[in-house]
Amino acid sequence: MDTRDDFPLWEAELHPPAEEPGRGQGILAVAIVLPFAFAALVLVGQAPLAIAAFAISVLILVLWYAGM
Repeated sequence: MDTRDDFPLWEAELHPPAEEPGRGQGILAVAIVLPFAFAALVLVGQAPLAIAAFAISVLILVLWYAGM
């Protein structure tokens, strides 16, 4: 095997494909809707459930933003 055979592979590592457009729109929509859902839970008297949902949602959003 010659070193010239590996050149396209090296180029692919140096220049990864561009990200898909619109990736942040889903995160933005979820981040806008969730506070209203938590407020609704508090208004109906389910504050502990709202706090638990908030903590889990923040964890999910952070992992989603990180790409995991």
